[in-house]
Amino acid sequence: MSPQMTMMFEVEDLAVASPATVSRCGMVYMEPDALGIEPLLASWLARLPEVVKPHQQALSSLFNGVVPEALHLVRKKLRETVPTTNHGLVMSCFNLMDAMLKPYVGQEGLPAPLEVVAALPHDLPSLMLFAITWSLGASCDKAGRAVFNSFIKQKLSALTSEGKLQLTDGAAMPDTADVYDLCYDRQVMLIQVTHAVPSLAAGWPHQPPGP
Repeated sequence: MSPQMTMMFEVEDLAVASPATVSRCGMVYMEPDALGIEPLLASWLARLPEVVKPHQQALSSLFNGVVPEALHLVRKKLRETVPTTNHGLVMSCFNLMDAMLKPYVGQEGLPAPLEVVAALPHDLPSLMLFAITWSLGASCDKAGRAVFNSFIKQKLSALTSEGKLQLTDGAAMPDTADVYDLCYDRQVMLIQVTHAVPSLAAGWPHQPPGP
């Protein structure tokens, strides 16, 4: 290289960079708490598959309507069995969503069936609620889960009554079930685990049939 040439490197993140590395390289380091969760949401919405992008506004509205207050609840009122960060919980939510959206995107270069794609607007609220429960609400202890369960149901009821959230039939969480007792079924949305796996209704621990 000649004296007039400059070589510049751009890294994807600073996850493994020490303060000394950051200062010497002239990079600006920001604490995750100072950054907030909005950039994570914007980044996730921007990289959604094309078939999901028309529903970015609906996903954003549901996220903003529930997640900020849920994070405040986790930090101020719940006891975690394993320490977490806000960014970690939000990224767990997005990772769950990415996994559950795969059937709507298609596999091995082939698009998903048209009837599956057509059901996406109906299914998205259920997917997001399930992801929020098992990310933000997954790290608290047993007593905290009861509090988180009440919060989610009260929040959804308030958003629905205020007209800020429209849930189609089957997308809302059943009033009789705990949010942690629900699983996602593409045919009937959110259902109790004991309905999806009838053998679990007999009690816990589950004893699978022998060979």
